[in-house]
Amino acid sequence: MKTKLKLEKIYKRYGNKTVLKALDLEVEDGEFMVVLGPSGMGKSTLLRVIVGIEDLTAGRVIVDGKDVSNLPPNRRDIAMVFQNYALYPNMTAYKNIAFPLRMNKMPPAKIKKKVSEIAETLKIADILDRDISLLSGGQKQRVALARCLVRNPKMFLLDEPLSNLDARVRFSARTELKKLQKELGYTFVYVTHDQQEASTLADRVAVLRNGQIDQLDDYENLINAPRSKWLGDFVGDFPMNFIDGNMIGIEGKEIGFRDSWISEQGNEISATVEYCQVNEDIYRAYCKIDSGSEAEDDNKIVASDDSKAKVILRVAKRYNPGDRIQFSLERYNVYSGGILESTSSSQKNSKVTS
Repeated sequence: MKTKLKLEKIYKRYGNKTVLKALDLEVEDGEFMVVLGPSGMGKSTLLRVIVGIEDLTAGRVIVDGKDVSNLPPNRRDIAMVFQNYALYPNMTAYKNIAFPLRMNKMPPAKIKKKVSEIAETLKIADILDRDISLLSGGQKQRVALARCLVRNPKMFLLDEPLSNLDARVRFSARTELKKLQKELGYTFVYVTHDQQEASTLADRVAVLRNGQIDQLDDYENLINAPRSKWLGDFVGDFPMNFIDGNMIGIEGKEIGFRDSWISEQGNEISATVEYCQVNEDIYRAYCKIDSGSEAEDDNKIVASDDSKAKVILRVAKRYNPGDRIQFSLERYNVYSGGILESTSSSQKNSKVTS
């Protein structure tokens, strides 16, 4: 597939602070790319550099094979939807959508035709005469998108556009946004810290950490094979569990696993989670039940060994603090020095060796 956007060795510095560092990224034509990461990792700065609001310190921004690094924003033909939508509150929805066309001196009859077509596509034709201040969050989002769409840009950049919506509206807005992007075939680069948005919207996810792409993959692979312990801890509803490998004779390595990758073997008075052994090609661990305060519901428990090993497990029944249970790891990853070394599955009869 054709590359729509290519970022080459992007640097952005503010004085002595480096926000983006040797960042490389390629986005395909028609792709929904989500840039995911915690606050302060450079996500919004990355979008501002792409659109041209912020000057590059070093590197190149290439759109459709053309280097636009030194072009002003109005000559890059890239539309950006901001977190607060940046709509004019003293204008109607129609005037907001028509504004960029008026700035380009388009004839009024053409403006009316284009705005009407876009409004029908986004199903907002019935609110064109309303003031922006009277619209809901979801309606404002569509007006902001419509204002970009009338320009027929080469691609869209979206900076956490759903963060101001309540949970119910956010869910429906995600669905509408994904459907719209696929129907129109536009390239989207979408910034968020919300993993639910990343998992439901993205074709691929670029996880940004300290100004660099830590892993570029689909969301399922980020869950199943995070390339670093940091990613394993960051991605997912619950952090990945880690057990030091030297507890099973592999010094300096760790076993990482999701709570959904375990099968409960039943209540058994035994050792704590410190003891992890290979038995019939399956890693088995024993743990005692700690406080359930960190579990979100009755089907999750928190277990620990009172020192450094703590795991979160899904269980079939309720247990009490002090109980000991046994569980088997059906899948697991091996990390060496905090970096993914291998992935294994008991269903493949595989073992981890030093």
